[in-house]
Amino acid sequence: MSLRTSFEPSEPQPPADGGVTVGPGPRTAYASPAGLGCTGRFAARFAWDAPGAHEGVLLDGPFPVTGDSRLSYCILPEDGPAGDRDATTFVSLDLVLDDGSRLSTLHPLDVHGIALTPTAQGEARILLPRQWNLVECDLPAALAGRVVTSVVVRADARTAGTVWIDDVSLAPRPVVPTDPVDLVDTRRGSNSGFTFSRGNTFPATALPNAAVFLSPATRRSLDWFYCWADHNTPSGYPALEGLVLTHQPSPWMADRNQLLITPTWGAADSGPHTFRHDNEDAGPHRYAVRLDGGLLVEAAPSSHGAAVRLTPPAGDGVLTVTLDVVDGELDLRRSGDIWVGWLENGSRRSIGTTRQYFALSFDRPVRHDGTRFLATDGGPITLRIATSLLGVDQAAHHLATGLGDTLDDLAVTARAAWAERLAVLELDGATHDECVSAYSNLYRLNLYPNFTSETGPDGVARYASPVLPHAGPSDDEHTGAVVVEGEMSVNHGFWDTYRTAWPAYALWYPDLAARLADGFVEQYRTGGWIARWSSPGYADVMTGTSSDVAFADLDAKSIPLADRRGTYLSGLRNATARPTEAGVGRKDLRYVYLGGPTPECHEPVSWTFEGALNDHALGLMASRLLADETDPAAARRLRDEARYLLVRSAGYSALYDASTGFFQSRNEDGSFRFGAAEYDPRVWGYDYTEANGWTFGFPAPHDPSGLAGLVGGRAGLLARLDEFFSTVEDGDLNGSYHADMHEIIEAAHTRAGQFDVSNQPAHHIPFLYGFTDQPWKTGVVTRDALRRLFRGSALGQGYPGDEDNGEMSAWYLFALSGLYPLQVGTSRYALSAPHVPLTRWRLPGGDLVIRAYGDGDVIQRVSVNGEDWQRSWIDHADLVGGCEIAVWLGTTPTGWASEVGDSAPSLTGWGERPRPWRDLSGTGTLSGTPSAPALAALVDDVGDTPVPLHPGDEVTWTIDGHERVEAYTVTLAEPTGDTPLAWRVETRDHDGSWWVADRRSDESFEWPGQLRPFLLDEPTATTGLRLIVEAGSFSCLQLEALGR
Repeated sequence: MSLRTSFEPSEPQPPADGGVTVGPGPRTAYASPAGLGCTGRFAARFAWDAPGAHEGVLLDGPFPVTGDSRLSYCILPEDGPAGDRDATTFVSLDLVLDDGSRLSTLHPLDVHGIALTPTAQGEARILLPRQWNLVECDLPAALAGRVVTSVVVRADARTAGTVWIDDVSLAPRPVVPTDPVDLVDTRRGSNSGFTFSRGNTFPATALPNAAVFLSPATRRSLDWFYCWADHNTPSGYPALEGLVLTHQPSPWMADRNQLLITPTWGAADSGPHTFRHDNEDAGPHRYAVRLDGGLLVEAAPSSHGAAVRLTPPAGDGVLTVTLDVVDGELDLRRSGDIWVGWLENGSRRSIGTTRQYFALSFDRPVRHDGTRFLATDGGPITLRIATSLLGVDQAAHHLATGLGDTLDDLAVTARAAWAERLAVLELDGATHDECVSAYSNLYRLNLYPNFTSETGPDGVARYASPVLPHAGPSDDEHTGAVVVEGEMSVNHGFWDTYRTAWPAYALWYPDLAARLADGFVEQYRTGGWIARWSSPGYADVMTGTSSDVAFADLDAKSIPLADRRGTYLSGLRNATARPTEAGVGRKDLRYVYLGGPTPECHEPVSWTFEGALNDHALGLMASRLLADETDPAAARRLRDEARYLLVRSAGYSALYDASTGFFQSRNEDGSFRFGAAEYDPRVWGYDYTEANGWTFGFPAPHDPSGLAGLVGGRAGLLARLDEFFSTVEDGDLNGSYHADMHEIIEAAHTRAGQFDVSNQPAHHIPFLYGFTDQPWKTGVVTRDALRRLFRGSALGQGYPGDEDNGEMSAWYLFALSGLYPLQVGTSRYALSAPHVPLTRWRLPGGDLVIRAYGDGDVIQRVSVNGEDWQRSWIDHADLVGGCEIAVWLGTTPTGWASEVGDSAPSLTGWGERPRPWRDLSGTGTLSGTPSAPALAALVDDVGDTPVPLHPGDEVTWTIDGHERVEAYTVTLAEPTGDTPLAWRVETRDHDGSWWVADRRSDESFEWPGQLRPFLLDEPTATTGLRLIVEAGSFSCLQLEALGR
């Protein structure tokens, strides 16, 4: 007979004298209630009290072996002692056969290619402490017909330790799907919670980029409403609290306009039913679960709603459907043959949320009682529900036009939509788990961002604006939000996604990328800004205005942006104009005159680094726009902006502290935040967002050669990278963060030195090896991460940390392919070692085929379209017209791409240090027609005091020494409107005479608090500078003279 046990009382148990006990499960498991098994209430415990080899008998047979038998089990190692977290992972199961021999003597491999022995499992670092790990091993066919007499657990550990074992099975291996849609498991990443993340996702069933998702809920909540295990009941299994119509972009942002639909069967007052994950079918196009008690729940999505079919078991009972909201209001009323209503709820971060309306119907009569619907005559019943942010009539329109088919028809339509998105990728030679990971990652990438627009009966798309003040109060029929014609994108955290998700859209879905980006530019066109975190409006979360680099990156790759100029201006406003509210723009911009934010600014190093990267991308975009510009005045302005932004993008280097070798914020007097004796790069927080000084020791992916210039050249960068990957992260120096912050715990559990691939700030670091003479080390790091840290899909795991709107998924897919958009904002990709033998990306211009030959992680040779390729990078244009990359892998380096010229271009030349401009205006004295106290405000490096200037006024700097001035900036308090401004700038020669260095006319400022840069016709060495107003009056906040 097959063996299956989770050690519940009615299931097979360990022998009394075998050294293994059964009881309530571990109390220290992450993202799981204390005292439960992986499934159910119980688990087996095996403990040993000393180093060395130990063995216990887990189960006594007999268990027959067939030709397709698979041994599988779940194992949770407790943490090892401090500094040796892996100590308890040197454990595996073994099978004793009928002749006394053991499975281990046949050298079996698990499904990931790791030998099934304690030593091999431990050395592979494949088992993660305090987490349930699924181990599967297909038995050799030669064992068919044999009998297993006992199952034993073996440890060969460096210390005493404890492991827990559950869900042991010896049974025929399952038939696995091969169709990409069927390979997607939407629950992947849901085995998470507030304190620990293996993705922090939820199982969304939806159309790609749809306005609303449908998901099961295991808790009534706006944040973590579905968790694989964290909400388990005392039975050891979750309960279905209902299905939710949700807009959640992340549990950290939480939900808005969430409607809970709870089905129950039995008595009219029955509570939620429990269920087993084995009884779920969680596809992107259809969700189904058979609840304990027999009720079958099925659902399929439309663009603005869903159909839900409920099939009760045979027998008497009441089928009840209850509508509810969490922390909000719900209104429901009958309207002819349908029910309509509205709801309002949302988290504190759901800025811009508006009232949601809905319309619903049943396919057979039901009894209506408040917000409950009851059916007593047996048989299946289908609920259709549609939502709208515009009003009841629009919801009814969606109900009539988007949900008119059967549930099965909706599922077929949704399946076709997902098949189209997933067809972009083909893998050959990948394991089943790798295929599940790859296609589930593509699903996550295509889930976000979301179009919030709705097409009405007249065929016109409209949306309820989340970025404009309401026109009035919402009522029972219509929204009070401003309704705008057009299409808007929402639900995105750009700090996460710019790194990989947007480059992925650019490469794999270029037309979609342009449409999605323009949906965010619509936020700028109507509201004046693009959200840093759109949930759906201007949420005050995270550092950097990273839509700048995300969309400039699309432009660098020739993605056809619908509003190229508007896209650039949205970024330029972020880069040069002060925020008008907390949730928009750059918080550090008021410190621009100091060269960067001081420690009083929240996470100032992060703001500086993000600003530098965004500046670089915008500067390059301005240069491309300049190349196409025919108007001389517009061209001159673009030239000035491009030069200013590119030079300012080197400003990250001003935070380099040579005494510590790391980057810190500076106080206003120029001193660093911590002295060399106080500073420890392992400490989290303070200057850094969700990381420590080690992770932020590798800034500016746009300028790796500049970074190398700071740390000792290519050799210094190599040594720094090697030290980064070898310095242990113990997770015990939380700094300004709370000690149990999940990112810190996850970083320690990656066991890859300081490389916390579990979070975005570290994602680019392995690819910096391409700027050393050992570029092959990138593949060693990335392939190790893919092997170890993206496992566990079958247990709702799959990620090493938060999967944010497709970013972690895209990182996996790029690393799998051997490509990475390191220098985001340019058209270049870093090359690394592919993870599978063949990856084919079906691109609009022709297939991109990536082949990997040989074993090992080290790149020994690369060819592109049959020609040897010695560079460690490749251009977007090389990939998109049909391309074949071949990579030969081995275990020893060959010198591939090891020369300086093999590295990608960078902002700073090799052998040089970054050279940002510095402000010369504060080094001397001021004089002019306004009073001297007023003039002082113009160079106070604060810029909060408006100084009125009128035609004929002049402002004169006397500069200490003989400085070389290249440019100047003018910051105005208010837009100039229809009033053109004119001025000239003169420089003083060594003999005291003044010369016109720059003259401007018909100049305008578009935004409040806007800084504009102006290049001198020629850089000029001078002891003085004066600005003379020739036309127009304005209130000036700050003036800078810039030079090096």
